[in-house]
Amino acid sequence: MRVGRTRLKNNKKFRRRRIILGVSAIIIVATGIYFTKTLLNKNHKKSNVQVLSKKEDNKKETKNINEKKKYLKEEEVKQKEIKKPNPEDIVKGANVTIEGDKYTYDAKKIEGDLKSGKAHVDGKKIAFLTFDDGPSTTVTPKILNTLKENNIKATFFIVGNSLEGSDRAKEILKETVKEGHAIANHTYSHNYKHLYPGRFVNANNFMNEIKQNERIMKSVLDEDFHTRVIRFPGGHMSWKGTEAVDKIMNDNNYAYVDWNALSGDAEGKRRTPEQLAARVKREVTENYKPDRLVVLMHDTYGKENTAKSLQEIINHLKSLGYEFKTLK
Repeated sequence: MRVGRTRLKNNKKFRRRRIILGVSAIIIVATGIYFTKTLLNKNHKKSNVQVLSKKEDNKKETKNINEKKKYLKEEEVKQKEIKKPNPEDIVKGANVTIEGDKYTYDAKKIEGDLKSGKAHVDGKKIAFLTFDDGPSTTVTPKILNTLKENNIKATFFIVGNSLEGSDRAKEILKETVKEGHAIANHTYSHNYKHLYPGRFVNANNFMNEIKQNERIMKSVLDEDFHTRVIRFPGGHMSWKGTEAVDKIMNDNNYAYVDWNALSGDAEGKRRTPEQLAARVKREVTENYKPDRLVVLMHDTYGKENTAKSLQEIINHLKSLGYEFKTLK
């Protein structure tokens, strides 16, 4: 009996332990599950916060990128507007504006054509209206008006001391360039005795005056201005001993341009507009109309009749099939 009771008592203890262990296991498992869920929830929340934060960062980054693109685009537009060429700006290193450059022709080619005396080059008739000794405040504006009315561009051979004569002369030079005409160099003084003592070209005197005149024109127009087109006062063909100056000009890419037709407005007595136009008509006819025609005229003081004759000269050359260009 005592043994049975002992067994019964042990069995009860065993069952109680099993219950306690089972409950403890359940509590441990439940606690583990709870903490795991809590941890997972925390991580999930943290992950969500990180995702949201990342999304916000991405939005900010996208916004910054878009703003940067917009800024760069605006700056690009501004730069294009700044760099957009003005048709009235002088072509850097040239004697015409951007607009005027459309009407230019290589002066070196003309120099060669005139030297060779060739009347026929390619069958295309091109005339160059050239005006020496200006600008003047009395005649140059009238010539400019006639050229404007006909939509024709010309080449003006500037004398430095004439340009320095007045502020109005300087303004006229600016207007001449802005209207698309070409500017060429006709020395500073136009003084034959200084330039050609004994009828021989003094290369140093001549080139010094070319440089002096260019400096004055630059000061009036723009530092970008430069003209390689030169006309000897009296014409290159009129003087002796040109070899030295020719070499200097050739080495520095200058081109001197004489003429193969003229109105005679600088010869002897004063002529009427009709007489000036008639001279050109006699020299350039259906029987003689060279492919490259350089017409000499003057726009200095006292040449009002040159301005008055210009329309008739233009009409005549047009009737012979000439188009008009400038020298560059």
